[in-house]
Amino acid sequence: MYTDRNFKTKADLKKAFATGASISTFQPGGFFAGKTDGSIALEGPHYPAPHSWYATATIANGCLVTLDGKTAEQTRLALERAAARKAAKAA
Repeated sequence: MYTDRNFKTKADLKKAFATGASISTFQPGGFFAGKTDGSIALEGPHYPAPHSWYATATIANGCLVTLDGKTAEQTRLALERAAARKAAKAA
């Protein structure tokens, strides 16, 4: 499945998810019905660009609830810790 926005990298997706933004999903092509609830696999960027990232997610009403097993809050905290480690290493 794809997200409503064409994220070029998985990091871009994580940053947007961590802000609490509503990110919806869709199944392109019309061959298979898109799920609106449950576990899904995401890929990006959108076709025709070659897919360079993949993620797992849980959706409710077609919107992301978890990304790679983490809530938006958990993702935000992980990104903040990674930025702090990077800043400490640079200092």
